[in-house]
Amino acid sequence: MRPVVKGDTPKKADNITNKTYSPYSKAKDDLAETIGGYCSFCEIWGYSSSIAVEHVQAKKCIENDIEIYAHLEEVWDNFLLACVHCNSIKSSKNVILNNYHLPHLTNTFKCIDYGQGGIVATAIALNGNPQELVKVNNLISLVGLDRRPGKPNYSSKDRRWKNRRATWELAEKYLLKYNNGNAEVDTICDLASQRGFWSIWMKIFENELAVKTALIQTFLGTFTECETTDVGRH
Repeated sequence: MRPVVKGDTPKKADNITNKTYSPYSKAKDDLAETIGGYCSFCEIWGYSSSIAVEHVQAKKCIENDIEIYAHLEEVWDNFLLACVHCNSIKSSKNVILNNYHLPHLTNTFKCIDYGQGGIVATAIALNGNPQELVKVNNLISLVGLDRRPGKPNYSSKDRRWKNRRATWELAEKYLLKYNNGNAEVDTICDLASQRGFWSIWMKIFENELAVKTALIQTFLGTFTECETTDVGRH
């Protein structure tokens, strides 16, 4: 999952000091300009209509008849972008930040691995760290990132797995072209930016430093030290 850096100074906030937007949907442009028009979880591109402002800690999360995060409804630090599937699956679950790895707070590039066809799995490097594994699995479950045919709670309307697979196949095609001298780095980055799924492209081109460097630079707001720091961005 692509780790992102949102920055601390949104341009179009109603209150710059408090970093608030009223209504919160006005933050969409600033989010797109800082982290790109991609779902912060599944990474699909779709800014115009299918991507919306997502509250990390849900504004409708209720405990003891109280909306416990209502005070964060218009606060920049509580925003990401999410597609309709990730948003609806996440719904109003109580996200206690310390219990999750999240793309704007940790180096989620080191958390999740993508296997053949874009199959989602926890990173092998975390197998010796039960605490980190719990946080990654919580993240995957939060938005149902690993849902596909045969998995629990899969819906035929959820095409995220199919979009990942198609992108995987396209990236493999362009890796072959690149290795044969028939595709330039700019072409690959243009394709990737139009389709999304940054992590898939990074996986397929994992042995091509020039392409990976360009992908990190092409996708706005990507945490640039994602390959050299640990899960906690240290």
